[in-house]
Amino acid sequence: MNMDVSGYLHESEFVSAQLLHDKISRNTLDYFLYLMVVITAVLIGLVLYDHDDYAGRQMVKVLGGLVGGIVGGLLAKIVMRYLYIPVKSKRIFQQHKIIQLPFSLTWNGDELISESKQGLIRILWSDIVKWKDNDQIILIYVSDINFVVIPKRIFSDLTVLASFMDHLQIHAIKT
Repeated sequence: MNMDVSGYLHESEFVSAQLLHDKISRNTLDYFLYLMVVITAVLIGLVLYDHDDYAGRQMVKVLGGLVGGIVGGLLAKIVMRYLYIPVKSKRIFQQHKIIQLPFSLTWNGDELISESKQGLIRILWSDIVKWKDNDQIILIYVSDINFVVIPKRIFSDLTVLASFMDHLQIHAIKT
């Protein structure tokens, strides 16, 4: 049985999609925080340790550099996420006229089809690598960086959305 919905993508949903794609997973964040705590603890231990030898001083410099690098990387990530990505995504949305067109979305047990006046995308469920969602959108990945954006608001009611989400959960991995 085919199910279908139609709609279009808002600029805010496109920005939300880019931010969701960029979102750091909780496991990755936990790993970096753990690494930061361990390096900082070792660094504090070395600083407090009475060392007159050259190797001890060099180790403090190396670990201090690691801490600085991690902090700098996290600050860069924050700047990217809250400044660069939203501004750049809005610009790309304005440039990319095809993603602003109304589209229809049809799915069945075998495939997902998105169609607009500019063309058609046919994705087999087996070709979906992973998917993500938030309150606004669903991202369906056909590779690690290629994804289709589906606004949740285009689903006529919760049962249609639930049917679509069931297909995703059966056929793909949620990340």
